[in-house]
Parts: sequence; structure tokens; C-alpha cells
Amino acid sequence: MSNIEFDSETEALRGFSHGANPVANQAGGMSGWLMRAGIAQSETAVKAILLGVVFVNFAIAGCVVYFFVLK
Repeated sequence: MSNIEFDSETEALRGFSHGANPVANQAGGMSGWLMRAGIAQSETAVKAILLGVVFVNFAIAGCVVYFFVLK
């Protein structure tokens, strides 16, 4: 079997290379983007924003169904 070595400094710094906020670098997808862009400062704010987006999308979908399918 071969020995696998990891460079611990490189692994430790990998998450901090893109910005000053280490939490934003650990989060992925929309959460990370919202924090890197400065729109949200914490995970709680990200969750509130994304939940609001979901509710707005449901409202838009409901209006589309009501006006274009049911009428």
C-alpha cells in the first residue's frame, strides 16, 4: 500500500483563500454566494432570504395558475 501525505497548511488555508469571511467560504451554493456578495451576514439571514424567495415564488405560481388556468 502506498502512503498518502497531506499538506496540512494547504488544507487549512484552502477555505480562507477567497475572502475575509471564513463562514462564507465554507458554505456552498446560494448560501455562500449571498454571504460573499455581502447580501447576508449570517446563516440565519441567508435562511430568511431564501425562505422569502420560496414564498414569493409560490405566490407567483399561484397567480399564474389562477389567472391563466382557472379563468
